[in-house]
Amino acid sequence: MIFKRLLLLFVFLLCFAIPVAAQEKYGTVYFYRGRDTFDWPQQMNVLNPDVDIHFDGHEFLKLSERSFIGFRIPAGAHTLWMTLKGKTTTQTLWVNAGRTYYVRISQEMYPLAYQMISQVNENIALESIRKYDALKLKNVKFNLFETIRENPYKKNKKSLQPSTP
Repeated sequence: MIFKRLLLLFVFLLCFAIPVAAQEKYGTVYFYRGRDTFDWPQQMNVLNPDVDIHFDGHEFLKLSERSFIGFRIPAGAHTLWMTLKGKTTTQTLWVNAGRTYYVRISQEMYPLAYQMISQVNENIALESIRKYDALKLKNVKFNLFETIRENPYKKNKKSLQPSTP
C-alpha cells in the first residue's frame, strides 16, 4: 500500500517537474532574409519567390525578402533544408538552451539560381534585421513553436540603454 502511494506521488511530481524543466531547454532562433535581388530590374525581383524552409522534415515557413521571424526551439540538433530547381541546400542547426541564434536565408534567381543557409554573428544580423518587417503568421506552416515577431534590434537597443534614476 505504501509502495503504491509512493509510486503515485512520484508519477504526480514527475508530471509537474517535466514541463518546468522543459521551459529551460529552449533556445531562440531568428530567421531572416535580406533583399536578394539588388540591382536587377523589377521583373527580376518578381521572379524571386518566397523561400520554402523545411525544419526536421516538416514544411516550416515561407520566408519573403526583407523579413524576419523568431522561434523558441528545443535545444538540440535540427536539420534545415530548402530546394530550388532540383538542388537541395541542407544545414544542421545546433541550438543550446538559453542562447540566441540568427540564421540568414539567401536565394538568388538570376543569373544563377542558388540558396544559402548561414548562421550570422549577432551584431551583423541585428544591423540587417532592424530594417525588415516581421514575417506574416500565415507564412508559418509548422506552428509548433512559440513565435517571436518583435524586432530583436529594438529589444536589444532597449536593453543597452542606461537606466535613468
